[in-house]
Formats: sequence, C-alpha cells, structure tokens
Amino acid sequence: MALNTILEEQTCTGFFDVTGGAGLYIYTIDGTLIDGETYQIKWDGVEYVCTAFPGDEVTGVGNKTIDGSGEDTGEPFLIASDDEGLILATLDSAESHTVGIYQVVASDEPEEPVEPEEPEENIILKDRNGDDIEYQGIDRIRLRTASGGVKEFVNVKTAEKTVDPDFSNGDIEITADDGTLMTKVTVEKPDELLPENIRKGMEIAGVTGDFIGDTEEVTVGLALADGNQTISPSVDGKVLSKVTITKPETLTPDNIVKDVDIGGVVGTVEIPESVGKSIDLDFSSGDMVVTPESGKAFNQVSIPQPENLIPDNIAEGVDIAGIIGTLAAGGGGGAVKIAGGSLTGGSSVKTITHNLGVNPDIFLLWVNMGMSASTSKSYVWCYMSDVLKQASKFEYNSFYANTSSAGKFGMSNGTFSCTSTTITASSVNSLASTKYYWIAIGGLT
Repeated sequence: MALNTILEEQTCTGFFDVTGGAGLYIYTIDGTLIDGETYQIKWDGVEYVCTAFPGDEVTGVGNKTIDGSGEDTGEPFLIASDDEGLILATLDSAESHTVGIYQVVASDEPEEPVEPEEPEENIILKDRNGDDIEYQGIDRIRLRTASGGVKEFVNVKTAEKTVDPDFSNGDIEITADDGTLMTKVTVEKPDELLPENIRKGMEIAGVTGDFIGDTEEVTVGLALADGNQTISPSVDGKVLSKVTITKPETLTPDNIVKDVDIGGVVGTVEIPESVGKSIDLDFSSGDMVVTPESGKAFNQVSIPQPENLIPDNIAEGVDIAGIIGTLAAGGGGGAVKIAGGSLTGGSSVKTITHNLGVNPDIFLLWVNMGMSASTSKSYVWCYMSDVLKQASKFEYNSFYANTSSAGKFGMSNGTFSCTSTTITASSVNSLASTKYYWIAIGGLT
C-alpha cells in the first residue's frame, strides 16, 4: 500500500462562515478527488479512511450531514472536489485546523519496512485478503464499514490498580493514568470492616454488623403538643432496646371527630352544622335558655343591648348585666326624656313636634344670625314648666338672651304652650327665615 500525497499535513488558517451566521465554515485548496478511490484524511491529529463518493457536479469524502445531503458517519469534515479545487467544510467554528489528505494506491513494489519509534502506538489491521495494514505513529483510526457506518480502532496501554479506600471526604473516584485503560481494579478491604465494629443489623459494603452497646427500656406518655415526639436514651452511648408509649385515657372514639384517625383510634363524634343567632333579652320568665335547631350548633350568638338598659334607668349603684345605675332614689317620676332637632324660620308662630310623651320641663330654642365677628349675634329662648319655675324660684316661665346687645336679657319676648307631643312658640322676636335649633327635656318633675 502506498500513499499519494494531495495535501501534506499542515495547519490551514482562515476558515470562514460561508453561510453568514448559519455555522458552515469552509477553506479552499488546490487538488482533486476521484470517485471510488480511498483516501486517508488526517484532521486535527485524528486519522480517517474514506472512500470518495459522487455528488451533484462534485466528488466528496467525509460526513454528508455537514451540508445536509446524507447520514451522519462521524467525521468532523466534508471535503468536496470541483473544477476549481478542493473545498474543506466543517461545523467547527475554529479558524484553524490541521489537515492532511492522501490517496491510498496499490503498489507492485514491496514496501520497505519502517521501524516505528514507538511500536506500541501503531495500529495493525487486516485487509480483505488477510494481509496486515499497519498505521504507524497514531493511536486511533476510523474506517467506513460496508454498511456505510464508521468503525473506530484505538491503540491503548492497559494497567491494573489497587486502592486502599478512604471515604473521609465522600465517594471515591478511581481514574486511569494518562494514556492507559484499567483492566483490573482491586479495592482492599479495611482490616476494621468487621461485624463486631458495625451496628447490629446495619450493612456496610456487604458486611452486616452485630455490635450492640449498653441498652435500656423506656416508657413514656404520648405528648404531641409541640409536634413530633422524639424519644432518646437517658444516657449518651446507650441504645433503646424497647420503647413503650402509653395510650392516653382520653384517646377514645367518642372524643374524636368522626372518621378522623389519631394513632389508630378512629373518631365517632358527629359535628353538627354551625349557625349564628341574634336574640333579644327577655327575663320576664326568669333565665333565658337559647337552643339551636336539631342537628345544628351555634358558632356565634349575638345579644343586642336593650335601648333602655342605660345607667339613668337603673337605681344608683345597681349592676345589671355590666351597666351600673345612676338613678337616685326619689329622683323624678320616671326616666328623663330628651328630644332635639332643627326648624326653618319665616313665621312668628312655629309648632314643634317632640314626642316625649310628657310635657317638657325645659325647652331651649336658639339661632346664630351671623358668621363674622362684626355681624355675629345669637338669640336664645328658654322655657321652664311651672313646677320647675317654682322649684328654681324663678319669676318667669320664659326668657331670652341677645348676645349682640352685650348680654341683653329679656322676659317677655316669646310665649310657649306645651303638650306631651308638641310645643308652640309664638311672639318670638327675630324668627326670620333661617335655621333654628331646639331641645326639649321632660321627666324631670
């Protein structure tokens, strides 16, 4: 076998992306490929043997997937021959590649033997006739098979290794020395890896332990209020040979919601439908008892405070449902009643509805006639019942005050007549078209 050199192995610099970004890099040189001939290609230190195949106006060798025209045969290159020379194509983006191209030709003259510098790095293969084909100075070669695939042959050194295991830093990784593969790895068994040095029942690297230290038995009550319960030996170095957890007396089905499983005990308590209710207090017949409908339970009961449950309606010092009374003994014929509101002027007579249910003991009517300091003046009219007038030893039933007249005070400006529902004000000075305010108080006498 002889080699016809087409391109002596050299570094080819200047590969460029001919696709403008799609990732196909090419380099051109002089040369020609012949369809059907065998070629030895050296590419970046790896040797490939390829047979030239015909293409569309070209002849090529290498991996057809690089230009999308065929299946992947493993070579990192595709070399095409056309009328202008050779085009070297690759998907590798490196700018430079070391390339050598040689045509394998038959020779009638016997090849002179060449002693390799390192025989262990030569690869010897047999051809179809059983003759040896020796590839010198290389440790890997790839050949195309008859089915179109690729077969790789590698020349490697082998070695055996023995290691003393040390797991102090975790897993152990045993790697082959550079340029060799391991045909045998021996892991020496530590002298201390014995059953008597391993916890009973625990297996370490195939050795099952039978060591048992000091033991003790403990009995504890179930306590899960703070989460999982941890039970430990009473003394460091001991192991628990038996643990007894006592069942709580209250851990029974009738204390657990139905179908809830607590420690193997399944509850039977039915949870009724929860509802809310608002009730009005009525103690006319004694204590109030409020019960829900059948099959239901209260989640909330609202009790509005009665409107008349106020201190003024309760004897002084008496506590009724948290309300302490302030009503003094003999302090009036009943509860004090108060009403108030507003009205619009424009007439010298106005009837005001107070609905106290009793004649007012005191009635006040007032108005503010201005909003600035220079124009502001206020009128206040006051009416007292005869009983209150006599009790206060006052001479008149009604009087008024005018703040614009330096506290002017009058006794005859306005008269008032009262019923249990209304009070009528007449002859009231300054009852203009403005807003008046009033308050009526009854039940004082």
